[in-house]
Amino acid sequence: MKNQSSLGTMPQLPRQQNRKQMTMTNFVQRPITMSKSKAIDQQLVKMIVKEYHPFSVVEYKEFRNLIQMLNPSYIIPSRKTVTQSLLLQMYKITIEKVENQLINVSAVCMTADGWTSLNNESFVAVTVYFIDPSNETQLSSVLLGCTNFCERHTAENLAIFLRNTLDEWNLNNKIAGVISDNASSIKSALQKCNWWYLSCFAHSNNLVVQTSLKSIEPTILKVKTIVKFFKKSFHALGKLQDFQKQTGLPQLKLKLDSPTR
Repeated sequence: MKNQSSLGTMPQLPRQQNRKQMTMTNFVQRPITMSKSKAIDQQLVKMIVKEYHPFSVVEYKEFRNLIQMLNPSYIIPSRKTVTQSLLLQMYKITIEKVENQLINVSAVCMTADGWTSLNNESFVAVTVYFIDPSNETQLSSVLLGCTNFCERHTAENLAIFLRNTLDEWNLNNKIAGVISDNASSIKSALQKCNWWYLSCFAHSNNLVVQTSLKSIEPTILKVKTIVKFFKKSFHALGKLQDFQKQTGLPQLKLKLDSPTR
């Protein structure tokens, strides 16, 4: 057998340079910082508001398990904390952001619309559109309010409401024009405010269509009766779907018309 000297020098394996030694902190969960916790709280509220989740989502077991897996150090706020604290904080932050955005705006256009909910509650929404000096290539819009309007929808009451809404945002002297539907009360209210008014094209167009459809009203009533029949009878609807498959027709869903759309 050959000795080691006859085999020559054995090649040495390269050593890892600057290898960092593991410390105890690598094995211990670090507490979450206050700023990080607040940032997660804000994102949680945004998720609930923008995605229309119930406030009780913070109590869902699987949701809590998910958050625990993502960040065990984060303490999920209670439903009461979300509604009575975090939501109000987010509201104030949003209000301040909108106020700062509208300060440098030279002019705005406004839309106003009112409607009644299924619970017979009356609402009026006011939205403004403008060119933001910080982003002149894009049309910006802000919903100033969607308010439960309990007063009678007279021209005088609507005019007072609209003036007060714009006063809150210091926009009364910046109105370039207003677009709304053709309701007589809102048109009279805008005239009282001395604002330039344009009728909503989509609403006007819909009025033309609805008036034109009256010439074929008997036919429309027959079609509505047929659609209602299939919507009330799942057995009849099943037969209709089978017929569509057998004849190679597209499987379309029956819909009732909406006069406002």
